[in-house]
Amino acid sequence: MKYDVISAGEPVIDFVPVDTQDGLVYRAYPGGGAVNVLAEVCAMGGNALLLGVVGQDHFGEFLLEEVKKRGIDVSGIYQTVKRNTGIGFVRLSQEGERSFLSYRDYDTEVRLYRHEDLKAAEQCRIFHFTSVSLVSEIQREDTFLAAFLAAKTGLLSFDVNYREAMWKDTKMARELFLDCIEKADIVKLSEEERLFLCGDKDNSAAAKALSGQKDKLILISMGSGGSYYYNKGREGICPSFRVEAKDTTGCGDAFTGALLANLMPWVKKEAALSEIPEKELQKILTLANGAGAICASRYGSLSAMPYRTEVEDFIRRNRKRDD
Repeated sequence: MKYDVISAGEPVIDFVPVDTQDGLVYRAYPGGGAVNVLAEVCAMGGNALLLGVVGQDHFGEFLLEEVKKRGIDVSGIYQTVKRNTGIGFVRLSQEGERSFLSYRDYDTEVRLYRHEDLKAAEQCRIFHFTSVSLVSEIQREDTFLAAFLAAKTGLLSFDVNYREAMWKDTKMARELFLDCIEKADIVKLSEEERLFLCGDKDNSAAAKALSGQKDKLILISMGSGGSYYYNKGREGICPSFRVEAKDTTGCGDAFTGALLANLMPWVKKEAALSEIPEKELQKILTLANGAGAICASRYGSLSAMPYRTEVEDFIRRNRKRDD
């Protein structure tokens, strides 16, 4: 089977705070950057496979069921007794911005996928990965091998998704990220990550440097400022949508999943990214921004990924309001 998007990563449990009069209470939500992106791909009408691992525990069983409910093929996920399922406690600001406190045994190495599932990587149109699967040396090897095989027949998508607390060596992290960006066709990063990688360069200068004059689509998320894009000299900003943010944990993943799903008609035609008309690219980014905005207005991440009809209705309502 030819998949639209395959990703590699560990599904995790995000504990999101819920305010009550009895004190701080946390609610468990399924999440993980790779699985969130694939959930949005499926919500937009695509098909997807996750190569990943969860613990052989209660949370692992829960995640398998929740991932399956979102339409993702879970045949590439295996369970291990070597390490518990990763969990993280999310801290939300009044504006919905999040920070993480992760509990995961990084010293216990586990493979990111079973060797027999690797051949699926050669059957995808886009392979998506994030820096989270590069922290562990073994999982880094697994990610790079899957990306190498996928690049033979499809495109590579990389989300920098830098979390400083996960990295003991920030210099190594920066070098790894730049290497991944050099190999990738589609790159997403935040303005904070742009500063980490490119110093005081502005969005335009940074995107030009990162693209290396290749046919790459560079995307820089600017929060309420919208999304900056750059592709072979074409650049611009796609405005964001105003919402009351409750939890921004998965909004970047919703953006990326919607982006990849809506690039798919062009990918299936084997069109170069630079061959996509700029108006069409802006339409795709508008859908991606809409998906991210809806996600930010909800709690959780995997369960907050909006379906295509929701996103299209949301954009129509906002356009009518602006008119």
